[in-house]
Amino acid sequence: MCIVTSPAVISKTNIFVAANTEHTRQLTVYSNTVKNSHSNNAMILPVIDSKSVEFIDMTDYKEFFTDAEAAFKSRYRTRSIEGTEYMANDSQYLPIINVGDYVCSVAHSLNDLYRLDGTIFNVSDSLTKVLSGGYTSKHWGFIVCKLKHNTNTTTTPQHGHNNSAAPRITFGSGRHAFTLDADNDLQEQYNSPHTYHPLAYTHRLIGNKLFIPTKHFHGSYTEASDKFTDDWDHTIYALNADLVTKDEKNIRIRKASHCEIDFSFLDGYTMPFDIEACNHLSRIAISGLYRNNDLLMSF
Repeated sequence: MCIVTSPAVISKTNIFVAANTEHTRQLTVYSNTVKNSHSNNAMILPVIDSKSVEFIDMTDYKEFFTDAEAAFKSRYRTRSIEGTEYMANDSQYLPIINVGDYVCSVAHSLNDLYRLDGTIFNVSDSLTKVLSGGYTSKHWGFIVCKLKHNTNTTTTPQHGHNNSAAPRITFGSGRHAFTLDADNDLQEQYNSPHTYHPLAYTHRLIGNKLFIPTKHFHGSYTEASDKFTDDWDHTIYALNADLVTKDEKNIRIRKASHCEIDFSFLDGYTMPFDIEACNHLSRIAISGLYRNNDLLMSF
């Protein structure tokens, strides 16, 4: 499903990838459903040429994957997007970036992971062991993110009410803080699964392959699970590209000649990204037992 730093239940992973018209940059859109056990649990996505990463805030396009799936069902469309907000940070830590429902940092090497702010992201020794097995060359970096829902929480009475009133939960601090009503038990809310808007980013494309971050690690390492894992639950969409694999077991591939995604969310983007006209949209569904590695798409 993805790489996370502490145990978590992850399902319904959706990934979209596409190249720009010049085949110089890749767009990746990523979503999943997460049930967490640790407040500082972070998701890590390996990325090629991390110094070229640009985030896109998908807050206004939560239905992105509904539209991606629409090409394989009935025809309809939904909505659009904005930018990202960078937070000031102590220089010894990697910068924190606000991307809608997520807080993110970008590590440009394995050693950079030790510069993550430990009050926000939890990184274990077993995680670095997994990453050192396949992401040591200089072109690899890592997008590190977590949902704002999982930041440390404190409860205080609502202003003007007594202590018996429903508490407010404060997330974050300073001008980046926001609050939510806590009418239900806090622990029940924290342990319940949540689905958020997708995380989207672009980066420089190297060669003629699109990279799909599908390596699994959910908080614990074994040699067997590092090679194969039985909890694949992925649907991958690729514009004008096809999966590079000789292993068709547990894979279902479909193609559509049209695409219902509204790419206007790329308009006004700081790093211009022109999407090619749709020749075909590939849909790859992988479930159950499969090799534990990243995937490639050729265009």
